Amino acid sequence: MSGKEVCYINFHINAKLGFGESIHISGNTAGLGDNDPKKSLELFTTPEKYPLWYNIEPISIPEDYDLSFTVLVYCGTVLIRKETQKPHVIQVTESMDIIHALDEEKIQQIPSMPLCSLSSSSLNSARKSTPSQSRLRDDSTDQDGEQSLLLISQFLPINLTRDANGNWTAEFDELRLLAGITWKSYYATFNNQARYVGCIPLGIDVPVEERGKVEEALRQLNCFPVFIDEKVLKGHYHGFCKKVLWPVLHNSVNIFAVDNVFANRELLDEYFNCYSLVSDAIAKTVEQVHKENEILWIQGYQLMLVPSSLSRRIKPPARIGFFFHTPFPSSDVFRLLPWRDSFLRSLLTVNHIGFHLYEYLRHFANTVRRMLGVQLQIADHGQTFFEYNGRHILASASFMGIEPKVIQATVGTPAYEEQRARLQRVVGARTAVVTVCYLERLKGLPLQLQAIASLLMAHKDLREKVVFVIYGLSAEGCSDYESSREEVAEMVARINHLFSTAAPVVVFQEVPFLSAAQRAAIWSVGSVLACTPIREGMNAFPLEFITVHAQQRDAPAVVLSEFTAAARVLSGALYVNPWSVTETVQAYRKALLLPREEREGRFEKLAGYVLNNPTSHWIHMLLKDIASIPLNKEAKEISLGLGYHRRVIEMKPNFKQLQAHFLADAWKEARQRAVFLDYGGTLVDQDNYKGIDRLRAFSGKGAWRVPPSRVLEALSRICCYKNTWVFVVSGRSKEEVEGCLQGVPFLGMASEEGFFYKLPGKQQWTCLQENREDAWRETALSLMQRFCTMTNGTFIETKESAVLWQFKDADPDFGQMQAMELEDQLRHSLKNYDVDVLKGRDYVQVRPHNVNKGVFVTQVLELLRRTCNAAIDFVMCVGDDTTDEAMFEAAAQYKESYPRVTTVTCTVGNKPSEADYFVLDVAGVHDMLDNLAIAIRRSENCGEADARIMEDMCGDDDYCVGRDNYESDGTVYI
Repeated sequence: MSGKEVCYINFHINAKLGFGESIHISGNTAGLGDNDPKKSLELFTTPEKYPLWYNIEPISIPEDYDLSFTVLVYCGTVLIRKETQKPHVIQVTESMDIIHALDEEKIQQIPSMPLCSLSSSSLNSARKSTPSQSRLRDDSTDQDGEQSLLLISQFLPINLTRDANGNWTAEFDELRLLAGITWKSYYATFNNQARYVGCIPLGIDVPVEERGKVEEALRQLNCFPVFIDEKVLKGHYHGFCKKVLWPVLHNSVNIFAVDNVFANRELLDEYFNCYSLVSDAIAKTVEQVHKENEILWIQGYQLMLVPSSLSRRIKPPARIGFFFHTPFPSSDVFRLLPWRDSFLRSLLTVNHIGFHLYEYLRHFANTVRRMLGVQLQIADHGQTFFEYNGRHILASASFMGIEPKVIQATVGTPAYEEQRARLQRVVGARTAVVTVCYLERLKGLPLQLQAIASLLMAHKDLREKVVFVIYGLSAEGCSDYESSREEVAEMVARINHLFSTAAPVVVFQEVPFLSAAQRAAIWSVGSVLACTPIREGMNAFPLEFITVHAQQRDAPAVVLSEFTAAARVLSGALYVNPWSVTETVQAYRKALLLPREEREGRFEKLAGYVLNNPTSHWIHMLLKDIASIPLNKEAKEISLGLGYHRRVIEMKPNFKQLQAHFLADAWKEARQRAVFLDYGGTLVDQDNYKGIDRLRAFSGKGAWRVPPSRVLEALSRICCYKNTWVFVVSGRSKEEVEGCLQGVPFLGMASEEGFFYKLPGKQQWTCLQENREDAWRETALSLMQRFCTMTNGTFIETKESAVLWQFKDADPDFGQMQAMELEDQLRHSLKNYDVDVLKGRDYVQVRPHNVNKGVFVTQVLELLRRTCNAAIDFVMCVGDDTTDEAMFEAAAQYKESYPRVTTVTCTVGNKPSEADYFVLDVAGVHDMLDNLAIAIRRSENCGEADARIMEDMCGDDDYCVGRDNYESDGTVYI
């Protein structure tokens, strides 16, 4: 390696580790922790590369360096094994890949630590490579090594046992959702810093005096338990989750049922109280254990209020993700929940929200839009997001899948062979159609049995050739469990009585639980899988069925309900509408009689998707999205509202409440001042203005709202102060603005967002665009009128400067669709006119080009700079809505051009804004003006100020020349 000073080293370690274990390398270089095991290099693997472990980034080592290293085995954060006490030594003369396999006989146990299973082989050699070749990097593990992952679920994915001596043992339950699907996958794709927070599963009784021991046992697995009274936990899960949220989320609320929980408000409130208590308890534990830069990933509808609790507890903000493993209902169903807004606001405090299907995301987006008025948007690079209170919440849809190797590993085990042998005796030479589902109506088992009866009735030849093997899993906690099991048992008995010959044609068994090995055995004997629920989110059973048969290298058929999430990704299945018995019968017969070539072609598609899209890929993709979200730690996040009505708002870091003493000091230090005030929502309250606006749009009538007398007096005092110019800039008509403020002397006014203006001390209104053309107006009105006819709830509002098509009272979805179409037609029809077509939240507007409050402020400031004896050195803008943001931006641009200028930009309300300051409400604006007027009155006598405007702006006859100045009629051209 002549002429090179640095060598690059990669490790490739072959090790078949136990559940939850990982490989670390400790050595005598900084990249390996300088022989400190706590700082050792962590290696990674993927399901495809396992048992090969490797480092993501190469280690840089000086040339001709004697490298010594030791292989360590960790379980979570605990060192449990290491290789021989004597380290390996290699002289590094050039970049290389170090290939090594653990020697089982040389593994040394760490005293007083639990052991996990480990199999290994022997030591291999080092292989040379170039620096470019040695930079091994797998996209599936492209994560920040500094970050860890905290998984938050209702229940921890563990099993707890207590021996006769009172010692507790904890192990991961790989059959639980977050264990079997995520534990190994997280270790493979993220890092071994994954940790868990959740409740102790129901049915595991931990005495209060034993909780310390349980916490210690679980800490070895990076699990942090939440201990909750069993009655509260049952009210949370069996009550609110299963009896309230579950039917709502699955669009299956039966309001006419005798035991309808929605009709019992006392019980409903009790369940919700349990739901809230569990959410708060989990959030409190997360607050205690979370680390800086750690990703918090919340799993499941059971914890929809946890984000809201975390927003009050965790500072500075963390990256938080939330994933729904269930469907999300239409907005009309979700709005049945009395706490609908609280759920939605809580979910919008996260950084990323995920769903299995875009259908579910679309329902959520529609609900958020209708309930909170928040739109789903698409970024330039294609990501979808919500913008809410100054924050961006990424939203995505991606199907989870399973980890095929988890189910494949059970094939051939004693439990598998025992179950398979028993089933083969039942099936015999017949073709088996297998089904495993929970005993609740949503799973559609009664409809499936009706289809089976119709099939056997119509096709007698199948009665001795086919057997339907059905396993019903106990669904305790579901409101219809008992009625479902009774109905299914009766239907099975009736079918067997009518159609069975030598052996039952339907073999039904209810079981509380099926292990992965037992399920694999069931799948292995089935030639057809029937999965026909009425509505279902994530269901791993069809994916497991396909995985097992892919391993056996045969090609079964899959009959799948079109209302399942899996139906969107398993393109080789036979889809059915479970409500149509005829359609289901046809699908069963087709599945049983499929030609071999078609069956193999369909199964090839099924297996291709399942095997090539393991959970590890899904996890990597979502974690990469969450980790990529920038956290502006300098931004100011505040929480508003009480309880679960709380919402998180992100502000600029220097955003703060405007203080009276600061404003008074800045005012006194200035020589020339310009003040711009919005009207509606700033000087007067906006309450009831919506109805007044609509009345005026239809009839031209409606009372004007005049500011209180104390506000008018304060404005008069300020306007009369020397070297001060005050403008009220409104979107309303000039008649209304002048009618409300005509008693204030020397006040400048601008209406229709600056299209008309009147300078201080003048009587005549002037148009910003004197030579404007209105030829576009007839075309715009004609188009808008046609869309009013086609869209219920819309109306046209006309102004001298603009025309607006208002759809605030129309159906939100249809209104948006029509607005986009109208916007497109207006742009096309008016492309030859100098106008802007603007689409707002609930309106489409056409107005002359370059007409807005920001343009007016900029041109007034330029006029004052040219005509005043000294440059303006104090600019103040106050407003409350989006149109006022243009004023704030104009003031900021003026300061960039003239850095010595003091700018005070203030919004009304504590909300995201381009302004630097805020006051809480309209009353705060009134107090601000009062305090300013009092400070002026105390500072000097304003008695001679009445004539100062004309003197200051036109004091020199030689200067008052041309379009930049006053003319004889009082007009000033801007």
